[in-house]
Amino acid sequence: MKLDLGISPCPNDTFIFEAIVRQLIDTNDMQFITHFADIETLNNWALSQKYPLLKVSFGVWNQIKHNYILLDSGSALGNGVGPILISKHYHHLESLENKKIGIPGKHTTAHVLFNSCCKMNTLKIYLPFQTLEKKIIDNELDAAVIIHESRFTYQELGLHKIIDLGTYWEALYHLPIPLGGIVLHKSLAKHQEKITNFIKQSLNYAWQHHYPNFSNFILEHAQNMQPEVVKKHIDLYVNAFSLSLGSIGYNAIERLTNP
Repeated sequence: MKLDLGISPCPNDTFIFEAIVRQLIDTNDMQFITHFADIETLNNWALSQKYPLLKVSFGVWNQIKHNYILLDSGSALGNGVGPILISKHYHHLESLENKKIGIPGKHTTAHVLFNSCCKMNTLKIYLPFQTLEKKIIDNELDAAVIIHESRFTYQELGLHKIIDLGTYWEALYHLPIPLGGIVLHKSLAKHQEKITNFIKQSLNYAWQHHYPNFSNFILEHAQNMQPEVVKKHIDLYVNAFSLSLGSIGYNAIERLTNP
């Protein structure tokens, strides 16, 4: 049985899924055909039901949950993992009134968190996450919400933080920030437990064999291939919630998606 899998090329996803993708664990009769894309493309694939197994933002969950099941493993949740609003010239939220703000996708959790924090009128421009820093440097954007590896590198580019949107949300709700999860199309619901177990096995394999010496598979797909940046990314985004959401994880998702 061949199953199309859509994930991002970011280190947390490749770290979790490498053993499945490369068949380093026994997946029985299942072969996973992998499609890499940025998170907003993945969200749009879920909206169009393009693939049966996908990583998506929790920001899009309410729009797809009638077609997909959320799996217990493979998610990105945690404390201190949220997106950051950065700029080159502006230092305060109030100064962003009517300014151009880059958002890494309309359906992303980053967009949800930006809306919860920033109530002023702004001109939102939706762009792939990996382009946002350069757009600020080139003065095409006044500020942007950054995610993934960018949170570890923006200061090196002369940019600064206006506010950590994740920290703001955590202070409000005292819950970990739910960024994204793995969803399975309901037409394949009978395989839910099996696939969830594969993800758990794959993650455990990664901890045993690919940490902290990361495989070429992980490094070659990363936006920033420096091992120290990859390690920071995995340390931040891969944790106990990636293995199992648990009651706290599900409560956090409920709070984000039904404020």
